[in-house]
Amino acid sequence: MQNVNFQNADLFQADFTTVQALTIEQVKSAQNCGQALYDEDFAKKLDLK
Repeated sequence: MQNVNFQNADLFQADFTTVQALTIEQVKSAQNCGQALYDEDFAKKLDLK
């Protein structure tokens, strides 16, 4: 998901489990990033699991 701006987006229960090329910076700029769903590796990078 290159060049996607998530700034101030609400990611509550968003499902990113199959998304590729998502960056930590994109996710952390959004609201409720901790309540979204990610694959296990990406969640670890975000320090969520």
